[in-house]
Amino acid sequence: MPFVEFLCGKQRAYPKAWGPKNRDELRFRLTDFRVREMTGRWPLSVSTDLIAVPALRCAGLLEQMGVTDRSGDGRVYETYPASALRVWGLRSTGYKGPNKRGEREELWAALKQKTPWLRFAEGRHEALIVDRDDALDALVAALIARAASKALTMCPTNGEGARAKTEGWIHVPVNGSLRRLI
Repeated sequence: MPFVEFLCGKQRAYPKAWGPKNRDELRFRLTDFRVREMTGRWPLSVSTDLIAVPALRCAGLLEQMGVTDRSGDGRVYETYPASALRVWGLRSTGYKGPNKRGEREELWAALKQKTPWLRFAEGRHEALIVDRDDALDALVAALIARAASKALTMCPTNGEGARAKTEGWIHVPVNGSLRRLI
C-alpha cells in the first residue's frame, strides 16, 4: 500500500520521496500492475485519474453494504470493461462517446456472436446498448461479475490476498471464459 503510506506521511514504512522512478508505484495498486501484465494496458488510477470520484462513492457504498474484503466477496466485484473486452478478443477502445454509435454497433454484433446464449426480455435493451456506451459497459461489467462468480477471473495469489482485500482487486476474465459463462 505504498500510496496510502506515502499520502499519510508514514516515511518509515515508505521512505522513498516522490520521483519518476517510483511514480507508478504510488499511482497504481497491486491489481493495476497485474491488469497491465495481463492486458498490456494500465487501468485508470483510482488515486490520480478522474475515476477517483466514482471510487470514493464506491468506497462509501461498500461501507454501507458491510463489505470488508475488497478483493471480491461474492457479492461485489471490481470490474474494468476494457480489460475484459481485450481478453475476449473484442474492441476495447474507440467506442465511447455520442458520435461512436457505429463502433458500438460493431462491438455489440461481435459480442453477440461470442455469446449466442445472451438474450434480453425486450428489444429496447439491445438498442440502449448501442445508443449508450455506459449501458454497453454495464453489460460487460455484469458478464465480468458472472465470470468472477464462476472463478473465471484473475485472482490474487496467496501472497497478494491481504493487500487485495484492502486495496481492491480488478477481476479480469481469463482467456476462454466468455463461452463458459452460461
